[in-house]
Formats: sequence, C-alpha cells, structure tokens
Amino acid sequence: MLKVNNIRKSFNDNEVLKGVDIEVNKGDVVTILGPSGSGKTTLLRCINFLEKADAGQLDFDEQHLDYANVTG
Repeated sequence: MLKVNNIRKSFNDNEVLKGVDIEVNKGDVVTILGPSGSGKTTLLRCINFLEKADAGQLDFDEQHLDYANVTG
C-alpha cells in the first residue's frame, strides 16, 4: 500500500500542493485528473523523490518517511 498524508510543496510564494492526501492499495488503478497547472506532475515527482516536498508523510509497505526530514 502507498499512503501519502498532507504533502505540501511551494515554489517561492506559489503553494502548488496544499496538504494532499492519497491512498493506493495493492492492485488499484488510479488516475490523477485536473487542469493544467494544478500540481499533478508535481505530486508524482514528490512521491517518487524527483522533487523535494516541503512537508508530509509517506508510507510504502512497511516504510515510513517524513518528507521534511528527507535529504538529497
């Protein structure tokens, strides 16, 4: 299972992700919909650690990570 809680990301004064929560169970097929510029790609990039989120927590299987403490 993948669970993301309260993920936040800002670029300067523009808050793109404002406390997004998502839970995806094994075998689920999920679509993320929204208009251009709504943060879909930013959300996926943060979940995959291609972009550093400002805050939030991620649980994947038995691993728990706090985005605020992730370095890299």
